[in-house]
Amino acid sequence: MLCVHADVITTAALGAGLRRAATTLTIVWSIAAATTLLDGAAVAAPQQTMRTLVVKHNEMTCFSTKPVAVPTTRAAVIAFHCLPSDSRFTKQLEREAKDKVVKELANKRVDIRLRCTADADAVASCR
Repeated sequence: MLCVHADVITTAALGAGLRRAATTLTIVWSIAAATTLLDGAAVAAPQQTMRTLVVKHNEMTCFSTKPVAVPTTRAAVIAFHCLPSDSRFTKQLEREAKDKVVKELANKRVDIRLRCTADADAVASCR
């Protein structure tokens, strides 16, 4: 367990004098329980899994060349390898990517790079 204790002191000027207010904030992160305690209130931490992202680009279906931790909290530039959307092999890879990392795509040629986020179901939102 990792415990972080931070003392925060704020100072505000009121007329001719100063008023000091001290606040203590304690954050406890438990890796085993995957919960965050913020001043005694438990907040569930999002569970991340590694997945291959799939996006449609023009007439192609594109797969991330490296596994991505989902859900993502902020956008990242992700490299994609693209295959013809109408191929039976592409459709098979697309089905596999819904449940796991597709290892056949590791280190394939990068066709496009997009800035993306992904939700818990590995549905990518890219620009």
